[in-house]
Amino acid sequence: MSGHAELAPSAAHRWIRCPGSVPMSKGIGDTGSSYAAEGTWAHKLAEVRLEGREALTEGEIADLVGLTGEAYDTADMDGPVRYYVDYVQALGGDLFTEQRLSLTEITGEEGARGTADAVILRGSELVIADLKFGQGVKVDAVENPQLTIYAGAAVWTFAPMMDEELAQIRLIIIQPRLDHVSEWTLTPAELEARLDTISKAAAEARRELAAGDTAEWHLCPGLPQCRFCPARGRCRELARFALTAAGLPELKGMVPKLDTNMIGETLGKLDLIQSWIDGMRQVAEEELLKGHRIPGWKLVAGRAGPRKWGDKAAADRVLSEKGVPDSLRFVRELISPTQVEKLTKEGKITEEQWRAVQGEITRSEPKPAVVPEGDPREPWTPLTATDYPDESGGTAPAPVPEKKSRKGKKSQKS
Repeated sequence: MSGHAELAPSAAHRWIRCPGSVPMSKGIGDTGSSYAAEGTWAHKLAEVRLEGREALTEGEIADLVGLTGEAYDTADMDGPVRYYVDYVQALGGDLFTEQRLSLTEITGEEGARGTADAVILRGSELVIADLKFGQGVKVDAVENPQLTIYAGAAVWTFAPMMDEELAQIRLIIIQPRLDHVSEWTLTPAELEARLDTISKAAAEARRELAAGDTAEWHLCPGLPQCRFCPARGRCRELARFALTAAGLPELKGMVPKLDTNMIGETLGKLDLIQSWIDGMRQVAEEELLKGHRIPGWKLVAGRAGPRKWGDKAAADRVLSEKGVPDSLRFVRELISPTQVEKLTKEGKITEEQWRAVQGEITRSEPKPAVVPEGDPREPWTPLTATDYPDESGGTAPAPVPEKKSRKGKKSQKS
C-alpha cells in the first residue's frame, strides 16, 4: 500500500463521529480547490523559511510544491507565514519539519502515513505545531483529533531520541490570518486514553469500509462531521435529518446513498428549507437583540467591514509629506464595459464611441446552474472546439480552464 490514508488525520473529526462517511466518500476525490492549493503553497513556504532557505524564488518554490505555473505572491503570503515561523522558532529545541509519520499503530491501516508540520523536542516535552492557513473557520487545539493522531505517531517515532523521559505533549495550532493560536498540553497517559478511543473508531470505520455498499453503514449527521464531508450531498441520513427538521415528508427507500431520483425529489424541497433556515436565524437575532435568552445561543460582534480612509485628502497629504511618491499612492485603471455603457446612457460619450469599443469586450463562459425542469431557459451545453474560430477561419481547441492541483510531496528532515 502507498502512503495514502483512507482514515486521514485531517478527516478524523468526521470518521470518528460518522464511520459510514468513509465508505460513503470513497471514490470522491479532492476537487483541487484554490484554497487547498494556497494552503499547500503556504506550508511549503513555511518549511523553507524554517529550514533557513530564504533565497528561494517563487518559481523554485512552485517546483518544490508541485504547482509549477501557479505561483502565488510570496510577498502577500510571507507575513502570515512569518507569524507561524517566528512562533515555532521561539519555542527552541530540536526542530523537525514536515515529518512523514506512520499511522498504522493508531488507525490500523497498513502503510498509511501522515505529515506533521513541525515536531519539536524540548527536554522532556514533545511539541506538535500545525499551521492552518485558512481564515474561514477558527480551529482549536484542545481535543483536536488530527493533532492527537500526529502526537501519538510522533511519540512512537521520536520518544527514543529524546534526552529526557517524555513528561508532556503540547499541541499547538497557529492560524495567522485569524491572529489565532491555540495550545493544549496533556500527559502521555492522557494521550494514550485519547488514542485508544480514536483507534476503536478507526476499527469501526475500517469494518464499514470493508463491507462495501450496504444499507448498514453507521451514518451520524452533525455539523462538525458534515460541514466539509465530500459525500454530504448524497447522504440519505443527512437528507432525512434536514427534511425532518423542516417538517417535510421523508424519502422512500432504504439505501444510504441517494440516487438521482432521490436527489431530484429532495431538490424540490430545498427552497422551502432555506426559507425556513433564514426565517429561523432572523427570529433568533430579533429575540436576542430584545434581550431575550435563547438557550445555547448568543450574539457576538461580527467581522468588521473593510478598512477605508475616513478622509482621503488627509490620508493623501500625510503619505505625500512622508515621501510616498504619486506612483505608489495612486492606481490608474481603465473603467469597465458596464461603466462605459452607463456613460453612453448619460450622454457623456456617443453611441458610436460605445459601438467602436464593444469588439474589445470578452465574457467568460456561463457556469451551469441547477434549476427546475420547467424553467423557460434553454438547457446548458458546454462550449466545444467549434465555438472558438481561429484567425485563419478554421477552429481552435477550446481553452482548458485552469485547475489548481495538490500534487507536491512534503519533504522530511531527518
